[in-house]
Amino acid sequence: MEFVSVVDRHSTKSQRLALKAATRAQVDAGGGCMACVEHSRIKRFQAFSEYGQSTHENFIAIDIAVDLMQESGEVHILRAMARAVGCEVIELPNLPNGFTDLQIAMGKSAKEFGEVISSIGVHISDGKWDHKERQADLKEIDDAILALLALRNLAERGQGDE
Repeated sequence: MEFVSVVDRHSTKSQRLALKAATRAQVDAGGGCMACVEHSRIKRFQAFSEYGQSTHENFIAIDIAVDLMQESGEVHILRAMARAVGCEVIELPNLPNGFTDLQIAMGKSAKEFGEVISSIGVHISDGKWDHKERQADLKEIDDAILALLALRNLAERGQGDE
């Protein structure tokens, strides 16, 4: 069975299938259908199975998805939704406190940025940049972004200037 709709949809079939796969992963991260019933307003465990079935038209409700993501600490559904609209989710790090922590965050940001530049430089030195190399570089970029977010948060809070 394929998704059928009476209105034009902006999402593609592959995006909807990705959402279904992410829902299955989210339910698994939450301990399965029965465990998800305990942490949501939906009390019919079969519904969680249906939300993940590619042949089922219904998708998980946003509030239920948030409950499951908060309970499990995993953000599978959020990542799939973000990717469907051309975005990426980067989790905010737990942040340290104080001036020493600001210096550490500065050093980590500089280190991570250097690793991005080094990694990309090595990978493109042969005139190619294949998928595996790009994936490795994207991980380095994400690490640098997380380090900069930690530094930004410390700067916003004014930590270290007391």
